[in-house]
Amino acid sequence: MRKIVLNILLLAGVVGGSLLVPHTSGIALWGLLTGLSAVIVILLKELHELLNRIIFHRKRPLSGYWNLLLVVCSVMLIVMAFEGILQFQAQRNGEKRLLTMPEEWKRRNVAIPDVGKAYYWHGALHLFNEFGMRRTEPFTSKNPEIGRVMVLGDSLTYGKGIDANDTYPSVIESMLSQDFRIEVLNLGINGYQSEQIAELLYWFAPKLQPDVIVYGVCLNDFLDAGEEENARGARRGWKIPLPESAKQFLISRTFAGEFFNKAYDDALMRVGLRVDFISNILAGMYHYQLRFTRDVTEMNFFAVSQGFPPIVAMVLDAYPVYNGRNQQVARLAEKILELAHIDVISTEEYYKTYSGRRFAVSPWEGHPNEEAHRIFAEAFARRLREHPALQPYKR
Repeated sequence: MRKIVLNILLLAGVVGGSLLVPHTSGIALWGLLTGLSAVIVILLKELHELLNRIIFHRKRPLSGYWNLLLVVCSVMLIVMAFEGILQFQAQRNGEKRLLTMPEEWKRRNVAIPDVGKAYYWHGALHLFNEFGMRRTEPFTSKNPEIGRVMVLGDSLTYGKGIDANDTYPSVIESMLSQDFRIEVLNLGINGYQSEQIAELLYWFAPKLQPDVIVYGVCLNDFLDAGEEENARGARRGWKIPLPESAKQFLISRTFAGEFFNKAYDDALMRVGLRVDFISNILAGMYHYQLRFTRDVTEMNFFAVSQGFPPIVAMVLDAYPVYNGRNQQVARLAEKILELAHIDVISTEEYYKTYSGRRFAVSPWEGHPNEEAHRIFAEAFARRLREHPALQPYKR
C-alpha cells in the first residue's frame, strides 16, 4: 500500500513538474528537469519490478536503475552548474535574456499609404521603397549648402530588427550634425552582396551626387548573390536528435542550451558535415576573393572616375572574436579594400575591445543591436569629421 501511494505521488510530481516547465528558465529549468528525470527513472524502476512480479512471478533487485539514476542526476547537475556559470558571465557582459518573445515584438504586417511593403518586427517599423531601402520619400536633388553622405550596404546597414533612428547611418547624421550641415542617406538593402551593392553605386551616385560614399561591408559580401540561402539550407542537416520544438525551447530559455547547440554546430563544421557562409568563404577563398576584389576595385574606380573621393569602408560584425574565423575574413576584406585604394577603417581595435561579445538584437533576431550600430557610427563619424570633402560644410 505504501508503494502504491509513493508511486501515485511520484506520478503526480511528474505531471505537476511538466506543467511548470513552460514557465521556468535558466537554472530553475535545469533543476526542474533534473528532478523530473530522477522521478521518471524511479517510476520506470517501479514499473519494471511490477511487471516482473505480475508476468514472471519473480522479485529481483534492479540495481541498474540506481546506476542510471546516479548518471542522469550527475549529468543534469553539471549542466545546471554550467548554466549558472554562463548566466554569471552574461550578466557581467551586460547581456539580457527574455523568456519568450513579447507579443509586441512579433512580426505584424501593416498597410501604409504609398508604401509597397511595411511591417513591425521587434517593435520597430520596417519600411521598404521600390528598391527595398528603408525610406518612403523620393530622393531630392543635392543641396549645395548641405554635405551629403551616401551609405551602401545590406541588412546590417538597413538596420533589421531596430528602429530606423538607431541605425548607424542615422546615428552618424546625428553625431555629425552637431558640427556640420549634413545629411546621411541610408541605401542599405536586405540580402545584398558586393555585386548588387556595386550596381547600386553605379545607379545612385551620379543621381544623388554625394560628397562622401560610405560602404558598410558585411562578411557575407564575399559570397555570390543569393548563395547565403544555399548555406542556410545546408545547415538544416545533421540536426541535434531532439524534437525541434524542444531544442528551440532550451535554446531560447537557457544559456547552456544555446551554448551546446553552438558547440554541436561547430563540431560538425570542423569535420565538414555542416557549413555556414564563413565556412564557404574560407573553403573557397580563391574564388571569393577574386570576385570581391573585382567588385570593390570597380566600385572605387567608378567613384573616383566620376569625381567622388575614394569610398570610405569598414567591415561590420555583430559577433567579434579576436583572431576568430570572422576576423580572418574581416582582415582579408580590409587588405582587399586597401588594394582597391578604398579608405579603410581598421576593425583591429574593435575585435580586441569587444571580443566575445554578442551584439544581437535578441535571441530571435541575430542582426546587430542598437549598441553595435552606435559603435559602428562612432568609428565612421571619427573618420568623416576629418574628411576633406565635408570641411566646407562645417558650422
